[in-house]
Amino acid sequence: MKKDKFFSAGYIILCLLFVSCVSGIDNSMILSNIYMNDYEAALNSLEQEKEYLYTETDTVLYNLDSGILAHYSKNWTVSNTNFSEAEKLIEYYYSKSITQNVASFFSNDTVIDYSGEEYEDIYTNIFMALNYIQLGKTEDAFVEIRRFDNKLKALSVKYADELAYADKELSSRKYNHAGVTFNNSAFARYLSMLLYRASGKTDSANVDYKLLKKAYETQINLYPFKMPSTIEEELSVPRDLARINVIGFAGLAPSKEEEVVRINSGDGDLYYKIAYPVMYKRGSRVGSIEVTLSDADGVESSMELELLESIENIAVDTFSQHQAVIYSKALIRSIAKSAASSTLNFISDNSNDRSTAALFQVLALASQVGTELTERADVRTSQYFPAKVYAGGITVKPGVYSVSVVYRNKSGDVLKKDNFDNFNASAGKINLLESLCLR
Repeated sequence: MKKDKFFSAGYIILCLLFVSCVSGIDNSMILSNIYMNDYEAALNSLEQEKEYLYTETDTVLYNLDSGILAHYSKNWTVSNTNFSEAEKLIEYYYSKSITQNVASFFSNDTVIDYSGEEYEDIYTNIFMALNYIQLGKTEDAFVEIRRFDNKLKALSVKYADELAYADKELSSRKYNHAGVTFNNSAFARYLSMLLYRASGKTDSANVDYKLLKKAYETQINLYPFKMPSTIEEELSVPRDLARINVIGFAGLAPSKEEEVVRINSGDGDLYYKIAYPVMYKRGSRVGSIEVTLSDADGVESSMELELLESIENIAVDTFSQHQAVIYSKALIRSIAKSAASSTLNFISDNSNDRSTAALFQVLALASQVGTELTERADVRTSQYFPAKVYAGGITVKPGVYSVSVVYRNKSGDVLKKDNFDNFNASAGKINLLESLCLR
C-alpha cells in the first residue's frame, strides 16, 4: 500500500509540474490581421514574432507560413523565395539524420526538424505557379505544375517502407492504416489548362480539361461537389475576345491537435501511452462569392464563383499515411518504455535488499513519469494555407474593367468585398485575378 501511495503521489506531483510549464504558441495577432484582411500586417507580425513563434527545428514551418502570407500580400517574388527554401528543406529533412530519428524514439517527434505535411509540400508548387503567373513568367509556372505532378505520383508510396516495418513490428496487434485517395488535382489541372490556352496550345489544354473532369469522377470523397459550370466554356473562347478568370480562396486549412490513448499493458498499473496528432478541419464561413465586372461604359456583367477544390479534404486525406506511421512509431516506442518500467518493477519486487528495492522502485517511477512527460504529439503544421478554392470565368471584350468580388456567409451577410480597379483584360492571354476571404 505504501509503495502504491509513493508511486501515485510522486507521479501526480511531477506531472502537474510538467503541465504547469507547458504553454501554446500565440499567433492570435497574425490571425487577427488575417481576419481583418490586412495580409501585409499579418506578414509583418510573423516576422516580428519569428523568434517566439518558431524554434530551430521549425525552419520549414516558418518558410511555409511566410511564403503563403507573402503571396496573400502580393509579394510574389518574396513568396517564391520562401516557398523555394521550404521545398528544399522538406526534401532534405525527410531523408536526413538517423540521429534525429533515434533521439525521437527516446522522447517524441518534436525533436525532429519539421519536414512538412504532404499537402503543404505539393501546394507549395501550386502557389509558386500562381506567383509566376502574376509575374508574367508562364514557363516557370509550367515548371511548378510539372513538379506538383511528379510529387503527386510519388505520394502513394512515400511511406511504404515505414508502414511495412510497422506492420511487421505490430503484427500481433490490430493495426490498420488507410491509403491515400488523392491522385489528381482539379486546381492544378485548371491552372495548367489556362496556361496552355493562353499559350495557344489547344490540344494540351483539352487534355488538362479531360483530366480536370476525371478528378471529380474518380475522387468523389475529395470532390463531393460538382465541377464549376463555367469550366465548360474555357476552351471555346473566340480569338478576338478576352477571358477573365477569378480564383477565390476561403477559410483556413486544417490544424492539428494531440490525441492520447492509454492501453493497459496487463502488468499491474503499467500502460502504454500513445500521443499522436489528429488533423481537424477549420472550415469557412463563406457561403457564396459573387463577381461583378464593369467596363469603361459602365456596362456590368456578373458570375458566381463555384467550389473548385477542397484543400482541407486533400490535407486530411494525404495526412492519413503519415499519421499511420506516427501512430505506429509512438506505439512501438511506448511498448519499449513500458517494458523498461516493468523490468524495474520486477527487480524492485523481487529484491531481498531494501535499499536495492527502493532504488529500483524510484527508477521505475521515473521511467513511468518519463513516459508520461515525453510522449507528446507533434502538432506542428502550417497555419495559413486556405481551406477552399473557388473559380469562375467570363468572356468579355478586351479592355479595362473594374472588378468587385463579394463574399457572403450562408445567411447572405457580406463578409468581405474585394475591388480591383483598372484591370486590363487582353485577348489571347491569361487574365487571372486572385481574391481571398480566409474566414
